[in-house]
Amino acid sequence: MAKKGKKSASKKSSRKILVFFLLLSILIILGIYLYFVHSYWDKFIDNTEVAGYDVSRMTLAEAENFFANKSSDYHIDISFRMDETETIDSSDIDFKYNSDSGLTRAITDQNPFAWPVTLFKGSQYDLESTFSEEKLKKKLKSFKEFDKKNMIAPVDAYAKWDESDFVIEPEVMGTKFSVKDAISAVSDAIHGVKTSIDLEEFYENPEIYSDDKSLNDQVPKLNELIPNAVTYEFPDGSTKTLDGTVLIDWLDKSGDTYTKDEEKWNEHITEYVKELGASTDTIGVPHKFHTNMDTDIEVRATGYYGWRISQEAEAKQLAEDLASGENVSRIPVYSMTEAASPDNNNGFGKDYIEIDLTRQHLWVYQKGKVAFETDVVSGKNTPERRTPDGTFMTYDKQKDKVLRGDVQPDGSYGYESHVNFWIRLTNSGVGLHDATWRSNFGGKIWITSGSHGCVNLPYNAAKTIYEMVPEKMPVIIYYS
Repeated sequence: MAKKGKKSASKKSSRKILVFFLLLSILIILGIYLYFVHSYWDKFIDNTEVAGYDVSRMTLAEAENFFANKSSDYHIDISFRMDETETIDSSDIDFKYNSDSGLTRAITDQNPFAWPVTLFKGSQYDLESTFSEEKLKKKLKSFKEFDKKNMIAPVDAYAKWDESDFVIEPEVMGTKFSVKDAISAVSDAIHGVKTSIDLEEFYENPEIYSDDKSLNDQVPKLNELIPNAVTYEFPDGSTKTLDGTVLIDWLDKSGDTYTKDEEKWNEHITEYVKELGASTDTIGVPHKFHTNMDTDIEVRATGYYGWRISQEAEAKQLAEDLASGENVSRIPVYSMTEAASPDNNNGFGKDYIEIDLTRQHLWVYQKGKVAFETDVVSGKNTPERRTPDGTFMTYDKQKDKVLRGDVQPDGSYGYESHVNFWIRLTNSGVGLHDATWRSNFGGKIWITSGSHGCVNLPYNAAKTIYEMVPEKMPVIIYYS
């Protein structure tokens, strides 16, 4: 019985010790818990962030002082398209943390009794700020991205002619955005003490992208309607290509569908050839010329010499080329041509006639050198009889021709003159011919006793020129 009593007493003693240590542990834990409750009563709990900064164990006053000092460190990074970024520093906008109400709210919201939970979960609080809105606007508008002159508007994806066929030209996202909305967003971000903002949502965007189904259906249809291009080669070495960039506008478009109206198509061809001639023909435009006196002049824009596209023949040829399905490079179909390329004596070549009406003299050039020259008498110096200056050519030649003036009221001609050698220059009857009724040439004769507009030549000179000059030779006439 004695042994049994001893074991029972031992067990009781062990229980008392266990209870003692358990109560002691609880008291210690409770003490630690209450210690930290007391510690956090007027301080921020560990693992607490305000505006991204760790304020653990700071008092309200310490935190306010901390943020007062941190105001100078604030900056915000602004992200734009094209990987462009700009930064605004606190000094740019007189930035300050508005910590009074924000920190008070943060420390009031925390529960010191729940500090163990906060240690693991942590707490984050935002702050607001004060800054100069005017300085912010001024700073933002100083950035190149905010300058509307630098902004690129978005461009829709579209069908583009690319040398030999149509392809899809990808959209251009552009860099154009709403300045007003962007300024407002940046302002809000700074008020919220954000340190970065991306302005992507404020950009204008294309309406049609390269993966658009309708656009992808258009391209093969366009390549079927416009399978080729025509390149014109001009005498001056320049070229002009008629391709899909222009031809697409000749098609009819209904919604996203293109069709070809043959009648309208041919009308466009006719109009295009007309505009081509207007921009490239050299008849009726001033010509540069290097004179016998070794001077460079510009001959008036009169006369019949130059390049002229044959409108009807060229339109027919262009229609055939566009229907062939093959790319074509060629010169236009000309009805009139110059004697040489523009880089060869301004298009006159080495064989030509030069007439200086002021000096009343004529030169015939062959192979670039004077082969013959003579004095002349040109039209009388009155508006109706003055010899026209400009660039011409020897249209045709005749022997034994009778030149006649205008028909008079009585049916007779104003004059009738037989000439042995006639070289026509204009449709109005101006030409080169012998004048056997004259005994003198050159000088000032033309002023008071000139011809009716033709260039009079001595008989032998007219014969020589008639024999040495072919048809279609350039004739340059000017007053020096």
